[in-house]
Amino acid sequence: MRFSEAEIVKRLTEAAAAAGCKLTYSHKMFFLRLLDFAEQDSQGYYVQRTVSDIAKVCRLAERTVSDSLKQLAAAGAVRTETRGKPSLRRIDDSFIEGRDE
Repeated sequence: MRFSEAEIVKRLTEAAAAAGCKLTYSHKMFFLRLLDFAEQDSQGYYVQRTVSDIAKVCRLAERTVSDSLKQLAAAGAVRTETRGKPSLRRIDDSFIEGRDE
């Protein structure tokens, strides 16, 4: 079951506080936007695009995208698995979906 946007934002906020970093409203909205074009494989959700491509899709400055990815990584929501062009960025599924209990 996929969480609502409000639940995703709540989970991001809690994870950031636990990690000792601060996510702004813009970082959280960027994360939601990132989910719009994330793909899924057997390991979960991922985005494999350059910062420039992500910036174009989201209509943001590249610096904003880079900063958002860095802050989301500090909170544990996104991790870069491969470097290069384009990098493979995994999105932690625990922020997106859960199991019915």
